[in-house]
Amino acid sequence: MKKLPVCLHLFWTVAASAATSANYGTSPGNVDTGGTRVASANYSIEGSSVGGVGGISASANYATRHGYSGQLFEVTNLTINAVSSNLNETASVALNPQASLSDGTKLSPAVLQWFSGGAIAAVSPTGLVTAAAVYTNLPGMVVGGLGNLGVTRSFWVLDTLPDNYGLYAYDNIPDSWQVQFFGANNPAGTGSDVLFKYTAGLNPTNPASVFSVSLATAVAGQAQIRFSPRLTNRTYTVQYTTDLASGNYYALPSLAQNDNGDVRTVTDLSATNASRFYRVGITFP
Repeated sequence: MKKLPVCLHLFWTVAASAATSANYGTSPGNVDTGGTRVASANYSIEGSSVGGVGGISASANYATRHGYSGQLFEVTNLTINAVSSNLNETASVALNPQASLSDGTKLSPAVLQWFSGGAIAAVSPTGLVTAAAVYTNLPGMVVGGLGNLGVTRSFWVLDTLPDNYGLYAYDNIPDSWQVQFFGANNPAGTGSDVLFKYTAGLNPTNPASVFSVSLATAVAGQAQIRFSPRLTNRTYTVQYTTDLASGNYYALPSLAQNDNGDVRTVTDLSATNASRFYRVGITFP
């Protein structure tokens, strides 16, 4: 029997179908005859015509090169927004970090791993920098890293609020003065006694630094009130009362004043009462 060769031809069609998942669904509008292009109103997929390897998936905002089971990208450059090196204390500024990838795409804002130091209180993953409360102008720095690259920004945190630092906050004494004499956050640097010493211009760590007041009789009907130290940037007011129990003090109706170095002498020209009691008020600034 003579054997004849048989030639078998197979035909099939490719139909577009919906691609779905639990969260997404894509309904292609058409598939070309080679099965390399799938398109819809929002997406298009360009496949390879050779072996089904390679291709690009694209939309208005994203591009993905595909055709491999995994794709690696390398960070080639990190940048942050050019901001002023001066930052007010407790204020925040956004660095807006950007990362350039080896495939030409960018991450903006890039989520970096941040480290802070000095007068910087915190940095968010997206680069929002918050300054700490300071007692004087102090430096601060942030360092961000992604992959094998890093970026650094230095700041000068400005002491714009003179009475808001740590234990010394809101006590009517400049934080810089308290830190100068007591160091940072020392309970010994708080309280009404410390407030008086600051107002009087004394050294709070020196027991010999005191505000002294003395009283002497000048002539009949007059009294001299002498006090020190007298500082040029303070305001001093001498008042009197004739009844301590009443608690009512009055400005001297007539007086004479003389300064000698840091000693001031005030003469009460109408000290005619059987008894008078005096006090000195100090105002600063």
